[in-house]
Amino acid sequence: MVLLRNLFIFISLSVSVLAYSQAGTFTKMFTSNSYDEGIAAFRMPNKTYRIIANTGAWGWGSNNIWYIALDSNANFVRHKTMGYGGIDNARAATIDAKGNTFIIGSSTSEVGNSYQMLFLALDSSGTRHVKKYYGGSDWDFGNGITLINDTTLIIVGETYSNVSTNSDAWIMKINIQGDVLWSKTVGGDNKEAFYAAEQAPNGDIICVGHSQSYGNGSYDPFVYRCSTDGDSISQIIVNDSTDGCFLDVEIAADSTFYAGGYQRDTTDLFQDYLLRRYTKDNQMIWYENTLTQKMEARFNTLAFHGKNILAFGKTQKYGSDGDNIFCDLVNRYDGTWLEGFATGSLGDEYAYSVSTDTSNGQNHYLVIGTSTSYSMIHTGVYFMRIDNNLNFDTTMFVDTPSEIEAVRPIAKDIEIRLNPSTDKVLIKNTSQLAYKNMNIQIYDMLGKCIYNEHWSNPLEEVLVDINNWPKSSYSVVVRSKDFVFSKIIVK
Repeated sequence: MVLLRNLFIFISLSVSVLAYSQAGTFTKMFTSNSYDEGIAAFRMPNKTYRIIANTGAWGWGSNNIWYIALDSNANFVRHKTMGYGGIDNARAATIDAKGNTFIIGSSTSEVGNSYQMLFLALDSSGTRHVKKYYGGSDWDFGNGITLINDTTLIIVGETYSNVSTNSDAWIMKINIQGDVLWSKTVGGDNKEAFYAAEQAPNGDIICVGHSQSYGNGSYDPFVYRCSTDGDSISQIIVNDSTDGCFLDVEIAADSTFYAGGYQRDTTDLFQDYLLRRYTKDNQMIWYENTLTQKMEARFNTLAFHGKNILAFGKTQKYGSDGDNIFCDLVNRYDGTWLEGFATGSLGDEYAYSVSTDTSNGQNHYLVIGTSTSYSMIHTGVYFMRIDNNLNFDTTMFVDTPSEIEAVRPIAKDIEIRLNPSTDKVLIKNTSQLAYKNMNIQIYDMLGKCIYNEHWSNPLEEVLVDINNWPKSSYSVVVRSKDFVFSKIIVK
């Protein structure tokens, strides 16, 4: 199988305007020249496109959820951010037949330095109708969401608040208003988490993630099955000697299911892809060979492709230097590898999620992820539409939107700059207005607040000494109840 893969995989390295283009395909980048990451993309009922992402540039915190609207030709129309005072992240999203969007993620906006699971419901125009937080005073994360019917959803994640030690995997059924219909935690003495869930034809719910309590004691790929009412039915543990995880699941009409993710090698040097098919009774039918690339690789997201299955993620073995977006086409019934591609430039790319877009009776696939290539200062949202034959456009179009529908007005009279000779950040109010209740916060590249001070006298300049901080990028945020101003500095 490995020899066949090496012979048939094809590589895309070019972003030249001379590269080929297929009808109905595109490759685009949306960036704020900050830390941006793509989470989900959808074709709306009116044939326009929507992107759910995260951004470190706009809004009024270190990280905000980013909503991007495109027209039917995937041209930029408008965008907005959703952030509520802290770190707000989207981790997954889904839409219904009317174009309503449902987002799950996490937020520190309600509980300071702790995280709560965050649920948002938007209409087809992007107007928010529901915002709900779930969890307690400790860390709680939302990782996956799936629409069960017109009125209910399943959300999954990880909770530290609802257990006595470490964390448990968390599954909830909610209605589209965010009201909890039932909630269940799953786990032992160590850590568990769910990352995706789907409903089987008989109503069972299959959740995938990882477990540290069961199996070999490392993070082992984990499958959990429960009834539509949340009653436990069965579970699968893939014993892994180092570290492994299932990140996505797809269920076929015959109730067999496919779980994709990664496993680490026995020396713990790299992740390699993992893809398995199971019967409805949890018996393994086949698996794609793990540890065949012997370099960094993983499957993040799955989609059916007729009698086959598509697995998207990243690879270091094919393409340019660094990580590249990886697509693997596999026969659903016997696991035979068929073909695939890697695409990217001289940086790092990965595919995070995929959705199916049916046009003229054929499936197209909307692939979204994140990239550090194409002259990105930090990272950008990588968005592809590939056709039913896995053709795609290697011409990259980069869009850096400027106008933004922010949740708060953006201050125009705050100056932030770094003096590289002294490693001190200057923060100055150039308006000479005595603003009230102003705070200065600085976040590292992981979204952690590492400096938080009240600006007691906004008529005086503030100098923050970052001489002992690691060389990196930092987000400096000045906020009051009336406005927000943020700027990325690079030490």
